[in-house]
Amino acid sequence: MVSKDMKRELLRIARLSIESKLDYKDFVPDYTELSDACFEKRGVFVVLIQDNFMKSMSGITEPNKELYQLVQECAVNAAFYTKIKVTKLDLPKIVIEISLVGNLKKLDYSGADDLQSKINSKIGLVLKEGMHKQVFLPTMWRMYPDKRVFLDKLCSEAGLQDATWMRKPLDLQYFTTESFAEDDEK
Repeated sequence: MVSKDMKRELLRIARLSIESKLDYKDFVPDYTELSDACFEKRGVFVVLIQDNFMKSMSGITEPNKELYQLVQECAVNAAFYTKIKVTKLDLPKIVIEISLVGNLKKLDYSGADDLQSKINSKIGLVLKEGMHKQVFLPTMWRMYPDKRVFLDKLCSEAGLQDATWMRKPLDLQYFTTESFAEDDEK
């Protein structure tokens, strides 16, 4: 479980990284003030929320850098390198949510019914099918609480037909997250 201080640190890094980029600068955190956990290598997603809707998201499930660096990169990517571009006017209205990704585990199943019995709103899924890949965080269950719809959307977002998961076995991995947002403490 992540401490309150670390949550604040990571949220601060995410927000300052976006603010700095809006001013055409790079935010460099004071490494001496970061907790040891910020130097761990673990997956992370940064979600930008405006008016209770997900505006943008960026993340990585398999870490290749230290956590604080990935938070910076994902925050900047979510703000500027997706379909949505954050402006200085937008930023005060945006709530930043961070999801720390647990270990990925292969999801073995023997058909559509078995798959549905093994998934729930506490897990996220990674779908890999040839050149297609998509990640759904556990928070996506808020948008798609029905298991069939959740799996259909996962497939379609990966560029596959909606019901692909019903017709053939897919390479699926599952994970849990610890999520926290700027508005959690208000």
